[in-house]
Amino acid sequence: MIALLTAALQSGAPPASPPPPQTSFTVDVGTVRARVSCDPVEESLVFCAPRRLEIFRDDRLVFEQSLAAEKSFLVREEGLDAAGPINPERRNLSVKDLDGTGEPEILLNLYSGGAHCCFSTGIYYLVGKSHRYRALRYDWGNVGYRLEDLDGDGRLEFVSGDDRFSYAFTYAASHHPPRIWRFSHGSLSDVTRRYPRRVEEDAGTCWKAFEKLSPTDPTGNAVRGVLAAYVADQCLLGNCAAGWARVRPAYDKPDRDEFFSQLEAFLRKNGYSASASASRERKVGMGTLDGILGALSGLMGNQTAADPGQTAAPSGSLMATALQLLQQNGGIPGVLAKFQQAGLAQEAQSWVSTGSNLPISADQLQKALGSGAIGQIASQLGLSHGEAGQQLASLLPQVIDKMTPQGSVGTDHGDLLAKGLAMLQGLSRQA
Repeated sequence: MIALLTAALQSGAPPASPPPPQTSFTVDVGTVRARVSCDPVEESLVFCAPRRLEIFRDDRLVFEQSLAAEKSFLVREEGLDAAGPINPERRNLSVKDLDGTGEPEILLNLYSGGAHCCFSTGIYYLVGKSHRYRALRYDWGNVGYRLEDLDGDGRLEFVSGDDRFSYAFTYAASHHPPRIWRFSHGSLSDVTRRYPRRVEEDAGTCWKAFEKLSPTDPTGNAVRGVLAAYVADQCLLGNCAAGWARVRPAYDKPDRDEFFSQLEAFLRKNGYSASASASRERKVGMGTLDGILGALSGLMGNQTAADPGQTAAPSGSLMATALQLLQQNGGIPGVLAKFQQAGLAQEAQSWVSTGSNLPISADQLQKALGSGAIGQIASQLGLSHGEAGQQLASLLPQVIDKMTPQGSVGTDHGDLLAKGLAMLQGLSRQA
């Protein structure tokens, strides 16, 4: 080989050019094959821009989706080692049987770029016994995920962390309590409390970090993140009071009172505090859940196209899409926050309050949630971008209204989303 290179140099032949960057990724499992193509990103050795996803069964194309409007990136194989911290699975595309049914799902992992954010996954799953695929997208934020079968039952769990803790109490030293998700029937359910050992391990890690860092941290910047996660872990284990009893005397920094007040409100808002957990159990037990699901079911019969001449999405599909949109954006609180950031706080608040719902336009919906999200929904439902935007702009305020009958966002909103999606899939199987 050395002799051949020497001869080439002596003859004046130009050196061999580097191989072209990878522009497609393919994964095969049994009769299912998935392929995603991408375009090189100028001046990047790591990223490429996704262009199209294709799914084949028995070598026959059964699903394709344009990804041209996608703002996030794929990580090229030559950059996977460098991108390890942002792509824990080290895969752009994988085919996994997530729920142990024998029918694999396709996972498309994307990264938004930037120093701190964000990692997301599109889960493409088969609908019934047909060859039609639907997509569920979840944003992991800064955390990413790993796939593990935690209890050996043949079902894979997404082992992640709670990204809501990112930058909430400190900047670079944020710590994320474990958050474990399970995929079933087209939705993700938070099953963290089923795995107390994982939570206990994280709590131990947090307390050890606090004891090590606190003596040399006069301001608390290095330890607020781990202490917040420690109390959250204890709340997940049903030991909120014990967690607070340990933290209050231990944290003696100048912002002590402010930090404790902020943490209490944060844990209550995000469903960690003991009072929030008890409230959730009571509401479900008193039949509130059945009433809300009944109201959502009633909405399905009232869905029509926003304008005469437009194509109307099937009622169950549009409702499922609205619920998935809520689930993928942090539930009702997350979606409301996005509308507030888009200058639509008054409209968003009207959907929660007991008064009349203020309307929004398709353009306002897109401003709050992004063009890419609407385009993906349009592709799933077989609608134009404009039709999907107008129909969702009409339905989403009604869904939030029905899910907040008491004029406030209940701590059980995550349960309602998961059970609402399960209800719709049950109805579709009966149809």
